Amino acid sequence: MSKYRKKESSSEDSDSEEERRKKDIKERDEFANRLKAKDESKIRKVAMPAGSGAAEAAKRLKIMETDMREKLVPKLRVESRRKYLEKRKEDKVAELEADIIDDEYLFEEEILTDRERTERAHKKQLLQLAKEHEKARELERLQRYYMPLEKGKLAPELEVHDNEPPQSEQSKWESDQMSSAVFRFGAKDRKGT
Repeated sequence: MSKYRKKESSSEDSDSEEERRKKDIKERDEFANRLKAKDESKIRKVAMPAGSGAAEAAKRLKIMETDMREKLVPKLRVESRRKYLEKRKEDKVAELEADIIDDEYLFEEEILTDRERTERAHKKQLLQLAKEHEKARELERLQRYYMPLEKGKLAPELEVHDNEPPQSEQSKWESDQMSSAVFRFGAKDRKGT
């Protein structure tokens, strides 16, 4: 009979342990919830103003972004294409020059056929024209004449080459955004003092 009682008491012990464990888990969860509530009460909540004002502002901002993107993308494409063509021209001139040097180094004038000689002469002429064109372009940049405009109109901005590094597109955009966000008041035509 003592064996039976031991089995019963061990099952009662396990039941009481199970109850203690469940009680402990429940207390732990309650404590965690109290800590969360305490933390949330200390946090300052910044909410959007009630109403559709914020939604309308977001819509206007999105419309402005799409309008700016539609205006900006074609300009960026043209600028990118110009840069690409400038770099490609430089690469092609360097390639042509290297081709002529290799051709002269590898093949002497006497062993060339008439067709190869005319091709070599043609390449040399192309290289000479490309270099002359670049020199003329540099002169044009330096000695450019701008037609005067009627009185009252602003003169076109002259290209000034500074020694400062060019601004990145991101920094230009940020400065434009900051200047548009600055609050200005007073008459626009007033002279600055």
